[in-house]
Amino acid sequence: MADPRTSDLSGTEGREQTHMAPEETRTSPPADPADEVRAFYDSHPYPVPIDSLDRHRDLYRNPDRRRAVSLVLWPTEKQRPNREILVAGCGTSQAAIHALREPDTHVTAIDISETSLRHTRDLQQKYGLRNLDLHRLAIERVEELGRKFDQIVCTGVLHHLPDPDIGLRALRGVLASDGAMHLMVYAAYGRAGIYMMQEYCRLLGIDASEGELRDLGTTIGALSADHPIAGTRLTTDQFLALEHILVRADNRAHEEAEQYFAKRRMHRKIGIHTPHLISVPLLIAQSDMVVMLPRFLAQHLVELYPNIKIMTPEIGLPSVDVKQYWHRRFHTDSANKWLRSLVAQTFQRAGTRGTAATASRPDDLPTDRQR
Repeated sequence: MADPRTSDLSGTEGREQTHMAPEETRTSPPADPADEVRAFYDSHPYPVPIDSLDRHRDLYRNPDRRRAVSLVLWPTEKQRPNREILVAGCGTSQAAIHALREPDTHVTAIDISETSLRHTRDLQQKYGLRNLDLHRLAIERVEELGRKFDQIVCTGVLHHLPDPDIGLRALRGVLASDGAMHLMVYAAYGRAGIYMMQEYCRLLGIDASEGELRDLGTTIGALSADHPIAGTRLTTDQFLALEHILVRADNRAHEEAEQYFAKRRMHRKIGIHTPHLISVPLLIAQSDMVVMLPRFLAQHLVELYPNIKIMTPEIGLPSVDVKQYWHRRFHTDSANKWLRSLVAQTFQRAGTRGTAATASRPDDLPTDRQR
């Protein structure tokens, strides 16, 4: 296999040179926000680097998965062969994953972090990804690549730029006229807990050094070790006396739980209302409050936050039905069948059971349920 190609396009001339990007070097403290972002991701690569793509390779051996991805971008077209894909802000593995799962495409990856590119390059060499090119290049200068792309992937990146509009316009400038762009930026509500923690760090003067981040991590948990009821089974009176975090998600599961308490005239002390679960671990870590969650979700949080304690209240709680509906015309559609199967498997892994059924119109709803 030929050596993977990595182009360093960070020079002032903007001329592409085909060579391995140099190893990261220590520099003076960053002078502007862009340098701060680069320095942070050089020292704290994201996502957490991985050395195996076997799971992704096995998943996408099923052509229906690749077809489903294509339909999301081009719902009225057949799957496009030989696509040119740009992964803008590729991180440590995203571009390698795209190149591996779609071998008949050509993937170009750019990132400002040499550390991220180095991890991607390791995966490229391990899996022989000849359809992947790597460039150290800022999104704002993507036109220096001198080509157009059928598909652009840019997730979790634009909001880090000094001016996200300039970055978005740069990506639009290299998108083919019939191309598609997959973007993701952080949502204010979904990251409420993280923004709280960032503000907490700013107030205390905590920086992004390895030592201070390590010390900060030890403070994050759900119930503190000295919580008065940590590790015990909750009586109904204890459960109702505690201060609760209420997740006000707009879904039926939470509605049924609240109706359950209302019918039995049980009143909890609600300390905080939050619209999303993502903020819950950080909120609990800074208080003696508790939150009521499905057990499978609580067990998942325990894996992420070892200090979380799961306590089972003696109060009985209702089960919740989760249903799948689809139109009859899609009953044999392979992409739809794959999605239905994935949903069912997800609930089966969570320890639930049930069935699902099709529906052709609102007044022809099935009675079978995915529970």
